[in-house]
Amino acid sequence: MKGVYIMKRLLTIVLILTLFLTGCGYGSNKKEIKIGKYLKKNDTIAFVTNTSVDDNDRNSYVNMVIVTKNGKMKVYNTYHRYVDDSLTLGKATKLSDKKLIKISEKLNKKVIDSWNEDPDKLFTYKNRKPTFEPIKLAGTEDGSGNKLDSEYIISNKKGELQDCKFIKEQTPFSVYDAKYAGIGDTKGAEEDGGGTLLIKVGDRNKRVTFDDVKDLDE
Repeated sequence: MKGVYIMKRLLTIVLILTLFLTGCGYGSNKKEIKIGKYLKKNDTIAFVTNTSVDDNDRNSYVNMVIVTKNGKMKVYNTYHRYVDDSLTLGKATKLSDKKLIKISEKLNKKVIDSWNEDPDKLFTYKNRKPTFEPIKLAGTEDGSGNKLDSEYIISNKKGELQDCKFIKEQTPFSVYDAKYAGIGDTKGAEEDGGGTLLIKVGDRNKRVTFDDVKDLDE
């Protein structure tokens, strides 16, 4: 009888923990994730690769590392063709969050320096340390007006991320022991506004998709 009682208590604890984790917004293991809403509600790290949607793998270069906290985001620019030690998705996957942010800070400075040394630059970029800015969602509606056929994730300050137009879902894929999904474009970031926005997802996740029209800020 004592063993049965202990077993019941353990099952109760497991059930309570399960309900707690579900209620606390651990959305990365839900079957469907609305990308903008997820970034607003979770403290996490996301990536924008320079690879077209569904062509991503461990060798894709990471154009931007996005750190989100309390509905705000900080964007590190981490790729330029003339910058050595560029960050790949495979390398980023193996790093701890602390190490990843430290590397991103160094790469951000190198990338901005490279932009400013470009003789064809349109203006001089400020070599500033990224700061947390409110996340804003924008997009274009499809013909029905009920769904989005493209989406932008924008920070308040003028930044590169607002130029990324995402038009297609990225099928979940694995890099080592991590699984990623997101939304992206059908062209790479070397072209105008291409690339893929990725987040880590759980094994149960089937898709990461656009937000609802009602959730847009702009």
